[in-house]
Amino acid sequence: MKENVLSTVLSVCGVIILIVLAGGLTFLMWNWLMPNLFNLPELSFWQACGLYVFCRLLLSDYDIYIGAIHNRRRDKIKKNWKNNSNRHGIEIELMSFEKDNEENE
Repeated sequence: MKENVLSTVLSVCGVIILIVLAGGLTFLMWNWLMPNLFNLPELSFWQACGLYVFCRLLLSDYDIYIGAIHNRRRDKIKKNWKNNSNRHGIEIELMSFEKDNEENE
């Protein structure tokens, strides 16, 4: 139980540190480029952090949030497909990038 609490606390701290660092980078890059190039207003640090989170939510493939669920479903489907095809005497070749991923794991 203590290990779960510790890992949760460390995960939350890591996310906060990531947002602060990425927000700082966004703040610096925005205020360096955007006002000069596009005549846009400068952002405060917290606006830049909010912009980073907003863009992350819009443009992310959500691997952080639902990637594990997707991977489990994909693996289950792949396993069922192989079992069914082997039962009927059909050989399945995995694509080369999937072979590489399986070898690396």
